[in-house]
Amino acid sequence: MGDIISIIAIVSLCVGSIGLFFGGLGLLRLGDVYQRMHGAGIIDTGGAGLVLFGLLLASPDWTVSVRLVLIGLLLALTSPTATHAIARAAHFAGVKPQLTPDPSSKAPVPKKARTTKTGAAKTGAKKPVSPTKKTSTKKPSTKKKAD
Repeated sequence: MGDIISIIAIVSLCVGSIGLFFGGLGLLRLGDVYQRMHGAGIIDTGGAGLVLFGLLLASPDWTVSVRLVLIGLLLALTSPTATHAIARAAHFAGVKPQLTPDPSSKAPVPKKARTTKTGAAKTGAKKPVSPTKKTSTKKPSTKKKAD
């Protein structure tokens, strides 16, 4: 029985640690403050909860277990509240959500699908117009028209 609990504790610690790693990576890679808060808020509660659960299973004494449960309850109550408070403060400060991808990122921008009269979607984009190509060679006339 002790071996099964140790295996569950190790798996919980590993999964929680990997989740916390990807949450930290998300803080570096995501675009604006709202996306970063979403990634950090979920991983903070879930990843840290799994780490605390693994530590709870591996704890040698009941006093350590009580402390870990109290830390878990405090984390479960304060993390979503803090994330909400930060999002609300950002909203009232006038920070707008980023609707387009960050130009500094190397991720490809998806093409929008065009629909035809039949309703079927076509993929692909229009051919870009060269900025050096002249569109009109006529000069505007300055002569007055006769009435």
